[in-house]
Amino acid sequence: MPATGRMLRYDMMQFAYAMRLRDYIGDTDAPLIFVMDGDAGLKQSFATVFQPEVSAGRVHLAVIDFGKAMTNDMRNFVVAESRTDLCASTGLAPAELNPVPANVHAGIVDKEVAVHLA
Repeated sequence: MPATGRMLRYDMMQFAYAMRLRDYIGDTDAPLIFVMDGDAGLKQSFATVFQPEVSAGRVHLAVIDFGKAMTNDMRNFVVAESRTDLCASTGLAPAELNPVPANVHAGIVDKEVAVHLA
């Protein structure tokens, strides 16, 4: 054991994190979208803690899976395909999307994700 503090199991820490987050934002009526990586423990923790809200359709869990075995060419193809889909759904031309700052681009993507989840 460490001289100070305590060791925690990783899954217990994930569950505690989800519970603490629910304490902070659980009273809101706003729809919530939690985006997380493919860690099974994290997904299970959030699904358990926010189960009533998930069942009511107020909370969505988006689990992102990364293709770690992809080549750069494959990644570039996925990015290009995604940009084409984004342009089609927003009505923006690629020339209009290219100069958009990263924070504005992220906002556009967030809005499109919310539309597709609704």
